[in-house]
Amino acid sequence: MPFTVQYAVPMTCEDCTKSIKKALDNVEGVENVDFDLEKKLVTIRGESAPSQIVSAMRGIGRDAIVRGSGRPNSAAVCILENAQGKTRGLVRFIEDEEHQIIIDCTVAPTTPQAQQVSIHASGDMSQGAMSTGEKLYTLGMTSKFGDVFSLITRQSLPLMNTIGRSVVVGPPSGPTTESLAGVIARSAGLWENDKVVCSCTGMTLWEERKVATTV
Repeated sequence: MPFTVQYAVPMTCEDCTKSIKKALDNVEGVENVDFDLEKKLVTIRGESAPSQIVSAMRGIGRDAIVRGSGRPNSAAVCILENAQGKTRGLVRFIEDEEHQIIIDCTVAPTTPQAQQVSIHASGDMSQGAMSTGEKLYTLGMTSKFGDVFSLITRQSLPLMNTIGRSVVVGPPSGPTTESLAGVIARSAGLWENDKVVCSCTGMTLWEERKVATTV
């Protein structure tokens, strides 16, 4: 069944939208594409995996960030930190109409190896990843993209039941003192917040992600 997802994509002119539309024409399952050039947002409806959409945009040099779906209370965010409390990554969760969860995770290259991304039972950050409790869901492994590692996947998860729990990025065998972790918090969904520039920092979404994943 088709679902709607909004992506923040750096665009400056009609030529940008044309190149994106051309790239998406090669992605099976895309039914409709709407552009908001002023807000730098692309809304896509169809059955294509978000990973395919992002991959197609990256293929033409566009850094697409998942922003939301068409449902209220359908988004969450997690800021990943290392044991020293320094930000090293971001995770966005979006629930679509099919109650599938789209996960967009980007982390700094703290290790040359791909890492497992998982949700743990506790949001206790007192000892970093080591105090996050039992592993509840395994989301997948990161892969190298430019200067960072990323994971984009779509899975069946109860989004609201993950609020207050934690995301851990580390070895598949379990958290270590070098693992990244953060607490999952509710975030604005599609049409609830279409800003691409933070009023606090003045940075764009892409600049914020770069800062968050810079070692």
